[in-house]
Amino acid sequence: MKKKGQAALEFLMTYGWAILAAVIVIGVLYFLIGNPSNLAGDKFLMAAPFTAGEHALSVANGIQLEVINGAGKSIDLDNDATAGIDSITIAGCTGNPTATGIADINAWAAGETATFTWTAANCGVANGDRLNGNIEISYTAGSSTLVQIGSGSISGTVRA
Repeated sequence: MKKKGQAALEFLMTYGWAILAAVIVIGVLYFLIGNPSNLAGDKFLMAAPFTAGEHALSVANGIQLEVINGAGKSIDLDNDATAGIDSITIAGCTGNPTATGIADINAWAAGETATFTWTAANCGVANGDRLNGNIEISYTAGSSTLVQIGSGSISGTVRA
């Protein structure tokens, strides 16, 4: 009689470990697939003719992106002189960014780096939030009157 009880206990223990392993695997898969941003670090990418420089995502200083004009010629950004640049946008952010580092947004020289800044409040982010947005820059290059659009993406965790 004792042998039957031992066999039943071993049977249940084997299934118990198998079920525990399955629950752990399901939990790990949910963590990875259910929320892939847990694995992703901060990134900032721009398509030609622009090059992504440094970026910072903070509550204190806002969303800051360094963009380099790699077009090989001067470009002109659409702008509103009182409200900042309205031709560069991040999906999910409202308001226009301010630009520093370039002398004239109507003549952004080739190879020149511009820093575009939105406040954290304009992007609706707080400390610890994850920002995922697409970037669009409308511009005209050289003496052309045709409006071009450069694109990119930004993702990262907002710090204090």
